[in-house]
Amino acid sequence: MRKREIQVLIELLKNSKMSDREIAKKLNTAQSTITRTRKRLEKKIIKTYTALPDLSKLDIKLSSVTFGKCNRSKKDIIKCLGALSDKYPRIIFTGEGEGMGNTCMVVSLHKDFNDFTKFKGEFRSWCKGIKDAIESFLIPSNSFQTFNLSKTVESLIKEENKK
Repeated sequence: MRKREIQVLIELLKNSKMSDREIAKKLNTAQSTITRTRKRLEKKIIKTYTALPDLSKLDIKLSSVTFGKCNRSKKDIIKCLGALSDKYPRIIFTGEGEGMGNTCMVVSLHKDFNDFTKFKGEFRSWCKGIKDAIESFLIPSNSFQTFNLSKTVESLIKEENKK
């Protein structure tokens, strides 16, 4: 990535609502340069712009990270997780992988503990290859921290530039 692309990406990660004019002023460059750079980033790197609402104000009381162990192939796990995401719209992330004796992970949002319990039952019945051991970590929405990638990306870029 070019230096200017890195700078613009970091500014957009901090605040994706920032206009090209504001970014140009902050980086001391022309607005047209920022517009071209943003377009390149949107083609190559930026998948989408997403709002991060205050979940407690949307009647979301819990976030959960649920882990399961599946005795099926990776391809089957990915297919199952995709179907589960389509069925349950409060799933915000799924992943196939390995760790802590588990092979898949689902991050989801819930109105309350009853809603979470219903989801967990659906998860177990929907993904037939999941064994009995489904573990979850529950996070009350009032303790949910801001999701921010700007510092992480900045750090990764600095490490890459040192090589």
